[in-house]
Amino acid sequence: MPTSIFKSHEYQNLMQQHLHKMIELLFKEDTEFRIICDTSYIEFIPKLPDYITQAFGEIIIFDIAEYSFESASIENETLTFEAGFGEENIGATVNIPLLAIAQIFIDEGYPPLAINFAKPVAKQEITQAQNSMDALLSNPKNQGLLKKKGKI
Repeated sequence: MPTSIFKSHEYQNLMQQHLHKMIELLFKEDTEFRIICDTSYIEFIPKLPDYITQAFGEIIIFDIAEYSFESASIENETLTFEAGFGEENIGATVNIPLLAIAQIFIDEGYPPLAINFAKPVAKQEITQAQNSMDALLSNPKNQGLLKKKGKI
């Protein structure tokens, strides 16, 4: 099976919608759950000390339970919740793009509720696209072409 489908915009949108709806169902059913995530896309606010984040591997499992479950929400296609880390239980808000979630499951004895093979668009790719658009718009001749197309 060609792996390019996993990188297609259509597949990414489909998976994002699926993950969003699955998590919303778990919220509605008041069901705590676990997620397996790609750590390279996770944001911690405030930033966690290096000795904690260095202990994370490429993937991490979060239990969205108790206070983390109560504080959890989805905003801008990002799962957000509060959690404590390390022996000191350092509090942080965790922001995970939905497409960084590889699996959702409710208990180890059951199969995953969702498996995702898509990845979020890297921040670098977004920046490059914005820079390309800025370069295009910096030429007054191009602005006229885009106005004719109704793009700006």
